[in-house]
Amino acid sequence: MKIALGQLESGADIQVNLAAIDRFAAEATRDGAALVAFPEYATYEKKKADATFPAVAEPLDGPVCQELADIARRHRIALVAGVVETSDEPGRAYNTLVAFGPDGGRLAFYRKIHLFDAQGFGESTFIKPGPSTAPVVFEYGGVRFGLMTCYDLRFPELARSLADGGAQVLLVCSSWVPGEHKTEQWLALNAARAIENSVYVAGVCQAPRSRSGGACWWIRWGLWRLTSGGSPACGRWISRWRLWTGCGTRSRCSGKEGCKTTGGSPKLSVVGGVRRQGGDLPVGLEAELEQLL
Repeated sequence: MKIALGQLESGADIQVNLAAIDRFAAEATRDGAALVAFPEYATYEKKKADATFPAVAEPLDGPVCQELADIARRHRIALVAGVVETSDEPGRAYNTLVAFGPDGGRLAFYRKIHLFDAQGFGESTFIKPGPSTAPVVFEYGGVRFGLMTCYDLRFPELARSLADGGAQVLLVCSSWVPGEHKTEQWLALNAARAIENSVYVAGVCQAPRSRSGGACWWIRWGLWRLTSGGSPACGRWISRWRLWTGCGTRSRCSGKEGCKTTGGSPKLSVVGGVRRQGGDLPVGLEAELEQLL
């Protein structure tokens, strides 16, 4: 299975955001991906949550989710994205991840339980925590995926419950707030969740300028396979994984041998198949990777 990470730069125009999701889903399908994951608040985002979030919120059978289902169906790809969902409390919405199969059917949804009330942010003012702490795990293509959102990453109990629930891959969809050493924290926390639970972690964040973090993929020994961060769009071979990253400007390219700068606005990060390049990973992993990816 190929998994694509669509690093967006979402804004307050829902239709523009949906068009970007549609475009990236089409690109992911062309690259052979079976599932594409987008960030938290993929369909509506601002620098800080405010009263407009509950104002634009919709139920999971509303027009926004119907369009996401149509995108998944149109491109025959499984799709995970962050939406703003109505709640039963006036003035507050849910921060929800929703997953659709390639037939447009809803596979799962997860309402964020750990809200970002830190560093001058008060997400809970306009966002309501999910009412259930039960882990959300869904199966697609023979792989079991667990869902986490942004600040959840700092609470290891949730990742452990997802792993206990059978998740093989944790999809961490984020809008990681920038700040001193925040990118380093993003990478370290993704790695920690992979190592301590012996799972794979795929993290995708809103793109810089208003956010930090990037897109990354970790295997369960804590070996990173990708971070796009603020670097230009590059295609890299890293060990046995093919990773297409995308974001930012054309300057300060950190790509190594095989880097292919494409420039432009945020694009896709696609985790591809196994490439034989020596025995830098533990013996016995290759068969597991072949089966999973």
